[in-house]
Amino acid sequence: MSLPIGTIDKMNVIACWHQQQLSTRFECANQTLLHHIERVTPYLISRLQQLGINSTPPHYKLIIQQPQNMPPALSGLLIKV
Repeated sequence: MSLPIGTIDKMNVIACWHQQQLSTRFECANQTLLHHIERVTPYLISRLQQLGINSTPPHYKLIIQQPQNMPPALSGLLIKV
């Protein structure tokens, strides 16, 4: 999913369900925003555990923004919220 944050930022969230476990990856070009996501993710993991959902430790990636005139290369399912 690509989640808009404010007017210019966006957070890409990749989630994969495999062998009864949820794995997640958070990608963003804004280092400060990515750091905030890292700080609140333990609350998400705790809530998932309360719901009986096992998860692997999440991954975080700082991405380099692409020029505005070039669309990103996409493959697979893309969900925009």
